[in-house]
Parts: sequence; structure tokens; C-alpha cells
Amino acid sequence: MARSSVPPVTKLFLALLVSCSLITFVLRYSTYLHIVTSETHDQDHVHLIGEDQAASDNENSVPTPQELYVPLLALVPGQTSLIKMPWVLFTTSFIEDGVLSFALCFFLILYTGRYIEVLWGPREFFAYLTSNILISNVIAYSYYSFKLSVDDSLPISPITGSSALIISLLVAIKQRIPNHYLLFLNGFIRLRVSLVPFFVLSTGLIFSFITSNPYYHVINQLAWLGFIISWVYLRFFKEGGSGRQLSLLPITESGNPTILIKGDRTGQFALSTFFPRPLSFIVAFISDKIFQMFVTLKLLNHGDFTSNNEEDMQDEVSNSNTQTDLISQMSQSRLFTSSSLAGVSGNISTVSLPKTGFIKTVHDKLFALIGQSNDQSAQENRTLASRRKQALAQLDSKLSA
Repeated sequence: MARSSVPPVTKLFLALLVSCSLITFVLRYSTYLHIVTSETHDQDHVHLIGEDQAASDNENSVPTPQELYVPLLALVPGQTSLIKMPWVLFTTSFIEDGVLSFALCFFLILYTGRYIEVLWGPREFFAYLTSNILISNVIAYSYYSFKLSVDDSLPISPITGSSALIISLLVAIKQRIPNHYLLFLNGFIRLRVSLVPFFVLSTGLIFSFITSNPYYHVINQLAWLGFIISWVYLRFFKEGGSGRQLSLLPITESGNPTILIKGDRTGQFALSTFFPRPLSFIVAFISDKIFQMFVTLKLLNHGDFTSNNEEDMQDEVSNSNTQTDLISQMSQSRLFTSSSLAGVSGNISTVSLPKTGFIKTVHDKLFALIGQSNDQSAQENRTLASRRKQALAQLDSKLSA
């Protein structure tokens, strides 16, 4: 399979996103136009039913397009029967209402999904995303169904949107390349990959607080559920760890099989690494207490986890060649470009967005105003080239030793 091609599972998820969103859009607005047309017809005959009654009926009977849903695709607490239509637990995560959210989800699934699927393989990639979607939707559906059973007057939004799917992809990306950066405008704006999930989660949390729209509460809840489920699976259950750990396994001449530890037990994937300082210290304190409790109950083995960065540094050096090759797969797209620097010197590596079209124009004008010349950009390129050579030299010395 060519690097530029889209793997089968990623292609399937993109097709589901396009088809479910398009079907929902067409049926929703066609139904809305039909309702509006019917109400207009009733207003033409208002003298037959009375003005007060017509005005009251018009306010109560005309929903907004966002209030309409497709029963065969959307999961609606209190309305959907999971016994009769169990597939909606899966299809509801591929319904995006807005054009911007649809475009963002499409490109994130395309580029991050293609990258992760090449690493894991189609079967494991499909199982990871599908289980995340189903578990998140089941929990959200149960929660809102319980709320409706207590008070049926509460406004409930359909459980739609791919926030759980997107956050699971971002957590997987963070696991693989935690020390990389997303660079915008040639590095003028820089965001560490390990903080991208936190940025998405905090954005959803802010929207859920500043608006009374129940849709944003659903999106925020799905995102947090997807984050927790993804981290727990990758931390404790995924076979083969992070993929980066395999090079650290000892090679012995005996025929005794090596026991692989499930999950990524390295310090780079600790829960606190998803949060910026000083919030990370609070998360680390709480998670350490919970971890010690599980160790006391003999549910976890303390020796399986690394608490320092020594193993993580060895991990990066010994796998710099493989990581460089895998990161370069993201460079095949026009949305993401990446350097091949593995972060050996200075612990800095990049995944950047290209400067093309409008972005390039804005970038040139912005840096012209602040007086940054092309010579400085050339100097930065030479610095990156020298650091690449240094990384390769250190790798060669390790291999020869």
C-alpha cells in the first residue's frame, strides 16, 4: 500500500462521516422546509382558527433545524430503542451539524487516522475506535436516560458528534510523538502535541459553561469520556505498549520467551503529562494516591511503571530512525508537514502546518512588520539540518557500540 493512499479503516470512517452527516443534513432541512411551508399555509387560513390560537400553535409547533434528528441514525435519550436499533450507538458519532466542525473532523480523521492505522494495523485500529465510540455513547445514553426518568421536562439533545472519536485519535498521537510540536506560521505559534487533548477538552468545557445549549454539554461529556477510555486502554491494556518500548526489550541467547507488559507504562504517558503546569502537579498528586491504592490492593505492580525519564530518553534515542520514518508519513499531506528531527539534541521536534495560500500571505506580512528577514529563516533551516545530522550521528554511534 502506498504511503499516500488512505488505509481501509480510515477510509471507512470518512465514508461514514460524509454519508451520515449528509443524510442528516438533507432530511433535517427538507423536513424543516415542509414544516415551515405547512405553517405558512395555516397562517393564510388564520381567520378560520383564530389569531391567538394560531400564534400559540406557531410558537410551539415550529422547531429549529437543530432540534430535528433522523431516528435511524441519531441516538436520542428517551426516544431511541437500543433493542430495535442498536446500530445507532455507532452511527450517531458520525453526525456533524456544522460545516466547520465537519471539515475539522474530516481532516483530523484523515491525517491522524491514516498515521495511527499504519502503526497499529487495521484490525487493532478499528477495535480501538469502535470500542471507544460504543462505550462513550452507552455511558452518555444511560446518564441522560436516568436524568429524564427523574425529570422528563429537562431539555435533552441528541447524542451526536465525533468528539469521542477525535479525542481518542489525539490521545493515540500524543502517545506516539509526545515531544513533538504543532507549528503554525513557521513556528510563530507553537503547541506541544501532548497538550492538544487538553486544549480540545478545555475548549469544550468552556463552551458547556457559557452556553445553555444542551448540545455543547453532550459534546463535552463525550470528549471527556473518550479521553478517559482512550488513556486507560493505552495505559493498561494495549498489547505491545506504545510500540516505542519494543526496542528496550533485552535480547537474550536463551530460548525463554520475553513477557510483554500490556499498555504504555512509561513516564511519558502518565496522566499528568496531558495537563500544563501547575495543573499537572495537582493531577500527578491525585493520580499517585490512586495508583498507590491499586498497588496496595495488588491490582497493579509498581515495578511495571517507570517514574523517571531515563527510560524515556533511551526510548527516543534508540527509536529515532523508526520514529523519523513514521512521522514523515504525515508529511505526505498538504495539511501536515514534519521535520525528521527525532529530538535527540535539545529534545525538540516538530510537526508543522505548511505556509501556502492565505496562510503564507499572512505569515509574510506579519513577519515583515516585526522585521524578521529571510536570512533568519535560512539560519533556522541550517540549524535544523545540523541537528538532524547530530541525531543521526548519535544513532550510528549507539548502533556501532
